[in-house]
Amino acid sequence: MSEDNGYKDAFNFHRSAQNKFEYFFLGVILASLSLSVQSFNPAIENQQAFLIYLSWFLFLISFLSGFFRQERLNLSYMIVAQTYPEKEKKRVLEQAQTGEVTLIKSANNPWSTEEIQKLLENTNSIVELSKNYLTKYEKHSLIAYQIEKWTFFYAIYAYIIFKVSNYSNLSILLIAIITVIVFVTNIILLKYYKRILRNK
Repeated sequence: MSEDNGYKDAFNFHRSAQNKFEYFFLGVILASLSLSVQSFNPAIENQQAFLIYLSWFLFLISFLSGFFRQERLNLSYMIVAQTYPEKEKKRVLEQAQTGEVTLIKSANNPWSTEEIQKLLENTNSIVELSKNYLTKYEKHSLIAYQIEKWTFFYAIYAYIIFKVSNYSNLSILLIAIITVIVFVTNIILLKYYKRILRNK
């Protein structure tokens, strides 16, 4: 019983911490989008205006991906909560099947082996179906997080390049070269980071 309580406490702590981070990240994305829109002045001549529009589009994709991820995480939490009693039922039924416990319907009327087997099969089906949904939702949330994270990164990058190009009159060619350098550097750093994690 203490192990179950420990699992519940750890799960609740993890869920609370993750939710706080998710809401904070969504807030940062929305605030960045709002700030970039408010600071844009269409009345003056802007160099490479397509960059600011691109950043808005990426901010919006990032926010929607984060919103979708939060929905999938909430569905995952719901499935975990709903599956827990079924797992407990499965454990008791397996003990009844091996004779460790006796299940009684009413006074002097125990469950038959066939009834226990049928109920166990139904419970196993529910647990397996829940596991499949949980795997699917977790995959969806991980994909959504990657989209949310990288579209936010490139939205910030596009916004910075837009601001710099209006101060320094950067050409399209120079912007393209800088973008390629940033993209390649990003890939190299990610591979190096993953390699470090694997070696630890």
